[in-house]
Amino acid sequence: MYAAIDIGSNAARLLIKSVTRNDSGVLEFKKEFFFRYPLRLGEDVFSKGKISKERRRKTITFIKACKQIMELYGVVDYRCCATSAMRDASNGKSVIESVREETGIDVSIISGAEEAAIVYGNHIELAARQQATCVYVDVGGGSTEITMICKGVRMAAYSYDIGTLRMLQREDEINGIELRRIEADMTDFRQECGQAVNIIGSGGNINKLYKLAQLEGLPSAKDGRLGIDALNSVMNRLRVMSVDERMAAFQLKPDRADVIVPAGDIFLGIARALDSEYVLVPSLGLADGIVERLYMESASAKQ
Repeated sequence: MYAAIDIGSNAARLLIKSVTRNDSGVLEFKKEFFFRYPLRLGEDVFSKGKISKERRRKTITFIKACKQIMELYGVVDYRCCATSAMRDASNGKSVIESVREETGIDVSIISGAEEAAIVYGNHIELAARQQATCVYVDVGGGSTEITMICKGVRMAAYSYDIGTLRMLQREDEINGIELRRIEADMTDFRQECGQAVNIIGSGGNINKLYKLAQLEGLPSAKDGRLGIDALNSVMNRLRVMSVDERMAAFQLKPDRADVIVPAGDIFLGIARALDSEYVLVPSLGLADGIVERLYMESASAKQ
């Protein structure tokens, strides 16, 4: 049993997976437990610059719960990572020290580059090889990580200072500048590759957008692929609704209903620049990458 604790800008997650080999000797990672809590550190950090006392308390409570659950499942190794909001918080290191003192859990604040490297794990790498030329896009609450693959070769990985919760907390003009920067980089990449480039998407929002497109019966949302026409169709419906209307129409949770539109806008901007036909949605993210790294490091140490 291996576990990952992901303290994101919008939500915090605990993922526990078992790792076994099947009769053919192939590794199998099976999800045993998953819990997501809308901690929303970004609401404090992106508006006030620091984490409030109340969210500090909730962070500690969440990690205490994770520790108990990991003990119940017999987890042999784990890693706890914090991303964009904790990186940007003026009191981020103080919060981490409080967590360590009260729970015994060490929290690593990872850079955008490391976050991109983790989420681009072996599972995503396999999907990327199948696509040959693609971009891997992980849209979080505070940042967006993009890895570019051209003809099977990983060209570069970038972290952009824009995410769903951050977009809601700052002026549209600033968001527009960062979105245009991403689109310019993606246009250059498409021209360098000399062809249209499809997307491998990560994050809860693109997974939800894919499911909504399926519920709408849109033909290009199937087999793990979300056609850009289907994404546009769903986004056109969501944009004209209030948060409450989205919750009622699509049974979305409050912390999903407000950020799903900014996420869709980021994906659509990237798709326009790349001339993409679809987003491949493999349902894997940072926590999956952490678990896989833990296992690989453990297996390597035993050799």
